[in-house]
This record gives sequence, C-alpha cells and structure tokens, in this order.
Amino acid sequence: MPSKTIFIEWDGPYDFDEWEELTDESCDYGLYQIYGVHPVYGEETLLYLDRTTDRPFGARLSDEQPYWEAEGDFHPLSIYVGRLAGEMTPGGDAWGREIDLATRLLIFAHAPVFNGRELGAAPDSDLKEVHVINWGAHMDLAPEVSGARWLYKFTEMANYDVYGKHGAMGD
Repeated sequence: MPSKTIFIEWDGPYDFDEWEELTDESCDYGLYQIYGVHPVYGEETLLYLDRTTDRPFGARLSDEQPYWEAEGDFHPLSIYVGRLAGEMTPGGDAWGREIDLATRLLIFAHAPVFNGRELGAAPDSDLKEVHVINWGAHMDLAPEVSGARWLYKFTEMANYDVYGKHGAMGD
C-alpha cells in the first residue's frame, strides 16, 4: 500500500444535548472522541474513540446516548467530532476506508479506556503506511500519528544499531 496521509479537522466540545445539530449528510461523517471523568485517570480523560461512515454524527451518537447516560460515574462528558479534510472529497468507498484507517491507527496509538476490544487485537499491516494529521480541537490525540512509528519494528532490520557501531557505509 502506498503512503496515505489523512487530515482530520476536530471540532467541539459538544454534549449529548448538542449532538442533534450534527446531521449534515454532506459532511458529518468521520471520527468522534468522548471524554469524561475516570476513577483512575481523572477528569477530561479520553474514554472512547470511534467512527461513523454510514450515518451522520447526530444519528450515530443518538444510538450511544443511552449507554453514556447510564454510566453516570463518568460525567460530565464532552464529545469531539473529526471530519476528514483535503483538496477534494474522495468517491466510492475511499472516504469510508480513510475513516477506518484513521480510527484504527488512532485507537492503537492512544489506547482509549473503553476501546479494549480493538486494543486486544494486533494492528493490521495496512496501517504501516498511514499518517494522520490532527487539526483543531484534537484534545489528547497527538497532532501527528504515523503507522511507521507505531507499527514498524526496527529490530526486524538485520543490522539495526546506532551509527558508528556497525562501521561506515561506502561513500
């Protein structure tokens, strides 16, 4: 797979009383983060990161609202949404594929508290060439996340060592 850079514009915070405004079927798709209080990690902790590709954020979050309302120990909650950006909107399944790649890489790199199922699986090799750039209100997410950084094992390189330990290469 050739290198793929994915740009995400993050916006928020929203709460569950405001998510209903996120229903623009032309652009309200992408990733979302939910922050709240965690008994071990404290306030404003990244609790969950997920995506929506087939319904706008408002519809997806309405499905999750009963779960988060029942989990009162984690309140107050704040939601941040990330819309993919670039020079032109990709056609076909490409937009959804980029959302999927970015979500899986960000979950692997940041280990949100309630994404345990995704964290238990080894990352797929298709993430190795993915580079995510986070703009705007990305909160605890790193501004840049590279699959090469998170998935590449330098120990797989036959002669990996610090410069000077293995002799100089030819000029």
